[in-house]
Amino acid sequence: MSIGFDLDEPESIARVIRPKDETLGAAYGDRRALTLSPGEPVTLDVQAYTDRSYCEWVVELELDLHGERRVQVVDDHGRPFRSTGLARRYQDRYHAQLLNGWTADGAGPPVGKL
Repeated sequence: MSIGFDLDEPESIARVIRPKDETLGAAYGDRRALTLSPGEPVTLDVQAYTDRSYCEWVVELELDLHGERRVQVVDDHGRPFRSTGLARRYQDRYHAQLLNGWTADGAGPPVGKL
């Protein structure tokens, strides 16, 4: 199961990832709930996007365990995950493709020094 987060939103929520173009769609919780049997594992593919920010973030899963509500925090071994957008000057210089690892597609237009 794949879910995505737009970290540039003020209150980022889990969204469906559209398989056709891998963009973020409707809120995941609006149409779906995940029900598991005791001991049944689940794998979540979480993708987070930011164009303009440095973000530290965790995923909070709201659980209903036989009527008892709990929040499970998913993080990076006790620390928040970290994501950042590319600096504007770097985006001007390089066109980057970030799917399946990092690849720089080459130099963009020349950038003058400040």
